[in-house]
Amino acid sequence: MSRYTRLFTLTLAHDYYSNGPAPIRVDADAAHGLLVKSQPTGLLVAAEEGAELPDHIDLTLTAETPDLLALTAGLEPGKMAHVALELTSGPQKFSDLARDWSHPAQPGRQLSFARLRIPLDGADGQTIGLEFGSIQTVWAYQITGAKPKDRLSVIDQGKKITFGDMAEGALPDGSPVVTIASDEALPLASRSALRFTLMRDADKPDEAQKLIPILPVAGPAYRRLSHPDGSVRLQSDIYVALW
Repeated sequence: MSRYTRLFTLTLAHDYYSNGPAPIRVDADAAHGLLVKSQPTGLLVAAEEGAELPDHIDLTLTAETPDLLALTAGLEPGKMAHVALELTSGPQKFSDLARDWSHPAQPGRQLSFARLRIPLDGADGQTIGLEFGSIQTVWAYQITGAKPKDRLSVIDQGKKITFGDMAEGALPDGSPVVTIASDEALPLASRSALRFTLMRDADKPDEAQKLIPILPVAGPAYRRLSHPDGSVRLQSDIYVALW
């Protein structure tokens, strides 16, 4: 019976899916006589003892759900990134790697978003970690049912994130709405640790009232807002009804 030696293990992690494996499939473009075994968080590559190794192996990453492409930082729609991944143990951030975007997505494989080339010279059982970041959006709380004289604010229970002043507007059906948006873009996550509170402010701090102790967090849906200067802001609208 042939004996195999592990060359390396590739493990994938994604900030949005921090509570479980990211929905990414890893396929070897050509095995070259290597043993390639899928794992819940990535791929294991081994070779028969004494066998001559190829110079490298190419791996294709494919999203198992279209949402992943929209939720991953550092991707370009309709293109496949070609990345030379270092054969070193430890995490490597996808957004920090040099990515060649000159290759369009393969016909019929629009969910494939990256091709990794990993050298095999020096492979001796390393565990290569590849980490994907989640996109960040401005969180805009859209509050309906506020009284005309209400002064509302959103505060961070962790006292690190700030929100702008309330802005009055109207929904498409004409209903009044109050918008309170974060001053900075915040990361999306399937289970966010961020905790915000909706307050009714008062002239005296001890008279302020908690209307909603824990506000809902942003979901995976967001929209792109174009500005006159050509910049684009990603915004998550979070609807909250008071009455």
